[in-house]
Amino acid sequence: MELLRDNKKLKKFLLLSLPALACFILMYLSTWEWMYIRWTAADSYSSHGFLIPFISAWILWQDRYKIKNMKIQGTWWGFLFLCLGLIIHTLSGLTRVHFTSGFSLVLVLYGMVLLTLGWEGFRWSWFAVFYLLFMLPFPSFWESQFTLELKLIASEASTRILDFLGYIVVREGSIVFFSHPVKGVEKLIVGDVCSGLRSLISLLALGVPFVYFIRACWWRKGIMLASLFPVAMFCNVVRIIVLGLVTYHWSAEAASGIIHDVSGLLIFVGDLTLLWGIYNLLKEEDTLEIGTPSGAKNLFDFHSLAIVRPFWSKYIVSNISMALVAIISLLYLYKDIPIENVSYTQAIPETIGEWTASQSFEADRRTVQILETNDLLMRYYRKGNSAPVLLSIVASAQSNRKIAHPPEICYKGIGWEVMKREKIRYNDGREGIFMLLFTGKSREAVLYWYKFENIYTAEYYYHQAGALFNLFRKHKGGVALIRLSTPIIDNAEESLKLMMEFSKDLYPYLDKHLP
Repeated sequence: MELLRDNKKLKKFLLLSLPALACFILMYLSTWEWMYIRWTAADSYSSHGFLIPFISAWILWQDRYKIKNMKIQGTWWGFLFLCLGLIIHTLSGLTRVHFTSGFSLVLVLYGMVLLTLGWEGFRWSWFAVFYLLFMLPFPSFWESQFTLELKLIASEASTRILDFLGYIVVREGSIVFFSHPVKGVEKLIVGDVCSGLRSLISLLALGVPFVYFIRACWWRKGIMLASLFPVAMFCNVVRIIVLGLVTYHWSAEAASGIIHDVSGLLIFVGDLTLLWGIYNLLKEEDTLEIGTPSGAKNLFDFHSLAIVRPFWSKYIVSNISMALVAIISLLYLYKDIPIENVSYTQAIPETIGEWTASQSFEADRRTVQILETNDLLMRYYRKGNSAPVLLSIVASAQSNRKIAHPPEICYKGIGWEVMKREKIRYNDGREGIFMLLFTGKSREAVLYWYKFENIYTAEYYYHQAGALFNLFRKHKGGVALIRLSTPIIDNAEESLKLMMEFSKDLYPYLDKHLP
């Protein structure tokens, strides 16, 4: 056992960690880039990600009393964590799934801590490393799903409360309609920014370390953690009710102006105030305190650390493993697939039954680069004097899962709001996703589904799993995304019937021409 009694030995130990740190940074270069893009995106739900590593480092410093006289005695259990993390990262890179790569980052860090510092070091750092998960952006599909579900819940709760208060209100999706005796019908659009997801994520990012530093029994901490979600939802419902009252008594324009922006800031203040109130309710005779034990910060000296031999075998194995994966990451992972120039979609005829093509569009270069295929079709069809139906198809003969992302992500990117989304069955058991969208005064109905080889499905994850399975067995199977959309002229039900009628005539051509 060797004590780090002088600064030279301490510096030597710290220098020995630099190769693993360099490999760690290089290995996750693509993941860091993905995080940065998502953190800085417009209307990002993860803009707090920049702060998380600094808060994590602060947590480590606050807990430094836990490693007084710690014995640096690595354990081979760390190699299990390290291997699991490296495998997940490698598979993520091959399949180009950044979120799971970010998750593996935590496992790799746990492995490094266990191999280097052992279980005592793990007990010191486990929460700080776990907290790094809060810097991971959600997958875009999850964000879209969570946003829609939360704003529907908030809209329904607000409508019920306003109805209880005596107001005549009707909810359609995420739009709340008010019946005013003088002004007629007023509507409040509960958009994505009013879903409460941003305030919920921020409250979790601040509330979890707050609960961690409370010195209390487990059930008190459990109550604090369990209260985070209802607190965020309650404050968001109050905000929507206030905006609804402004809409009713003044106008929808007034509710969407400075009142809307100020209420967005106040909602987070309300979240923190309620959380502090719950903390004080649980506090009883000073048994619930915040922070490290009194005087504990003065009980630590870096020179009290001791290295227990053997040390070098674990150090060498871990560094070699990370260096190999870093090289593989830089050379082979997250590489774009060459753009496919074979076209199957253009074989879809301009006359489908009684439907005739009226206008076609070409995809711009950026869209082709993002989807990694030229096999796109965007064409309007009409039947007599009906509303136009836009047929959009993206296909790949190489099982490129990137071409088939949920359309709501694209719609959100160009300013549309999803007010309703549901899975439906039609045309003798066929399934699809039906959506209602709006932007400004325009409303649109959308029906979409996926194709995997000869199977049609509305399940995004089933389709993605099939594409990944083909990738790993090096089988080039066909995948496609088929989307129909039409403007809502009379009502959404008529628009859905129109699209279902067109899809019934379309299916034989999809079977014949798509890969």
